[in-house]
Amino acid sequence: MAPLSLLLVLILIGEFVLGGIVYHIRSEVEQHALQQMEYTINGYNQTGHETFRQSWNVLQSNIECCGISGPKDWKSVSRSGKLPASCCYALQIDESCTEINSYTNGCYDEFKNSLQHNNRIIFWSALGFALIQISAVILAFYTKCTVANELNEYEKI
Repeated sequence: MAPLSLLLVLILIGEFVLGGIVYHIRSEVEQHALQQMEYTINGYNQTGHETFRQSWNVLQSNIECCGISGPKDWKSVSRSGKLPASCCYALQIDESCTEINSYTNGCYDEFKNSLQHNNRIIFWSALGFALIQISAVILAFYTKCTVANELNEYEKI
């Protein structure tokens, strides 16, 4: 087998192994995300945890969600009953956010849905790339065989 074919086969095997590992640990990634959400929501209003506040604001704004499982998660964090502005699709005149005008979906479910959607995209892209690699291996092997046959024919003349 040509060195290029061998290299492509090794890369293809590596991709399948890596894909299997990622598929196997997907539930661990989801659990880790849930643990981090629970940890950071509790430090949202605490001094010294500004990054928690920024992270939640970005997450909720980008994927249009509120809290871990819904807006009620903020009751233990916000004593005033107001939600972070990033929870709301429309702020009131005083720029406060309440459950009435907030996103109803929790960020954990939205994160899982986004992860599953991206997994499908990655899977089909990887499958397409693998088919291209397999075609390249077959083409390289065919070219090697054709050249070898032509050399044999040339030597006979």
